[in-house]
Amino acid sequence: MELETMELEFEVREMVTKDLVQKMITSMGEQSKSSIYIDSLAQEKILTVLQKLDRELNFRPNSWASSILHGNRKDELIHELIRLLGYRSVMSFCN
Repeated sequence: MELETMELEFEVREMVTKDLVQKMITSMGEQSKSSIYIDSLAQEKILTVLQKLDRELNFRPNSWASSILHGNRKDELIHELIRLLGYRSVMSFCN
């Protein structure tokens, strides 16, 4: 992975909060009802990642080991979200 991409992802990881993920889930629901057509399979994948990310952000690790595992899962989900939506789209939600 390029250094610049890693820096951008770190920046996004710092901004992703429970509120932001809820806002994105709500927005995805609104888009599916609007006249804008989004590939339903892609939308389903994005929603699945957002829902998993929401669960991770609400999860309270009970040990040091589960905390590391939780952090890795959260980072992987954010990376997948950036891959599916694109960095600019994720950043537009952050701002």
